[in-house]
Amino acid sequence: IGDIVLTLQLGWGTTGAAVATMASQVFAGTYFLLKSIIRKKESTNEGIVQLTWKGWPSKKLLKNFATMAGTVGLRSISAMSGYSLMTKVASSMGSLSLAAHQVTLQVWWLLSFLVEPTTAAAQSLVARDLRNKPWRVTKLIRILFGASLAVGCVVAMLTGLILSVPWCSSFIVADKAVQSILFSVALPAAVSQIFCAISYTADSVAVGCGEFWYSPINQTIAFFVLTAALQVMKRFYVGLPAVWIPLVYGMISRCACHLSVSRSIRKHLLTFGTKQKSTNRQLANGGA
Repeated sequence: IGDIVLTLQLGWGTTGAAVATMASQVFAGTYFLLKSIIRKKESTNEGIVQLTWKGWPSKKLLKNFATMAGTVGLRSISAMSGYSLMTKVASSMGSLSLAAHQVTLQVWWLLSFLVEPTTAAAQSLVARDLRNKPWRVTKLIRILFGASLAVGCVVAMLTGLILSVPWCSSFIVADKAVQSILFSVALPAAVSQIFCAISYTADSVAVGCGEFWYSPINQTIAFFVLTAALQVMKRFYVGLPAVWIPLVYGMISRCACHLSVSRSIRKHLLTFGTKQKSTNRQLANGGA
């Protein structure tokens, strides 16, 4: 709402978009703090995490936090570097291609967040069951990956529909020339959503299993795969598909890295039959 009012109604342009973004972040942070304080006063449920001052953190706690934050930060930097590189390549193709790329990227980003509930559940539930009910972890992880695959397919269909159907794309861009370019990138953008959903869930499962250490390596490999694919695709494809097809390869490389590096993901996804039943029985006996 703030973007619409400040940019379209008041004509503030980029400044209006920045002010609206800043105001939304301040509002969200203030709401979270107030909600936590109110819940602390009203709730007596011990299962609810309450915002309470417990003193200054210890060195060990700060070290653990810094390790996790550094890993997640490096992963985010690598990911954003890849998207920025895609935008740089698109900017060399002319204003129409750049405009179509920006529209595609915004649609892709928006819809990719639909898998966020699955990733949040993966990180918290896997860690909980590993500690309390380890014999359920295999089934849980398979359910989470199945759910992410299903959500990824739905997101892929929505992405392809919005970008390829003129009636849908007309709601986000009026230029017919830009709409025609959107149609050309609809397929790779949609396919990349499927592997994006799976890789996001794999990220969270790895964190829940305590294997987050390789996440920056995974993202860095994906960045180099994306970079190499961009260079190769520019030789064979003319136009914006040369930017979005490499994203598919980058997402596939992330999934492949998870499968090859994470022992937990391989164990819980690729173990079947008698061996799996025996493992579950041992975990159940140990958990009991």
